[in-house]
Amino acid sequence: MICQTWISAATVALSAILSSYALFTIGLAVFWHKARRHGSVAEFADDLSITVIIPVRNEAANIGALLADLDRQILPASRFEVLVMDDSSTDGTAAIVQKFSSTATARIRLISLPEVRTSAPKKRAIETAIGQAQGKLIVTTDGDCRVGPGWLHAIACCYAQTGARLISSPVTFTREAMLTDHLQTVEFASL
Repeated sequence: MICQTWISAATVALSAILSSYALFTIGLAVFWHKARRHGSVAEFADDLSITVIIPVRNEAANIGALLADLDRQILPASRFEVLVMDDSSTDGTAAIVQKFSSTATARIRLISLPEVRTSAPKKRAIETAIGQAQGKLIVTTDGDCRVGPGWLHAIACCYAQTGARLISSPVTFTREAMLTDHLQTVEFASL
């Protein structure tokens, strides 16, 4: 009798947790779908420029695709710079960035970080880059990410329209094949 009561209580608790999670996930999906999208702004202030900071370590398999995405931005290349902060890559990441930057329209600079052990290498890369950044806005992404051609333009529009001091964008996964992949995308958006 005690065992059946415990199983019944556990089943009820599990059902409540799963129901709460499902409602939370559906709520997030509805929120992101209805979130206000910022329209286009034809002109930006003359001093509006962006520095994109990309901390990397051993991203040879991914960095070329991201740099190509950045080179295809609809925001004029004169409005942004890209600082790739290489933290002692051993897989050819630096060579890929150097080669790409030599023919790119976008201003891309590779900055090699000194070999210093730290408990927060990404933080160190971003702090170092901020010290060298020329842009009014600082935008960060990771070396294994992809961005659409309107990514920086959307950030600039949002800033121009709102004057926001912090802009956070949703992240999605590129290969959503199953329902659980879609749920993970919605859940990750809540972060």
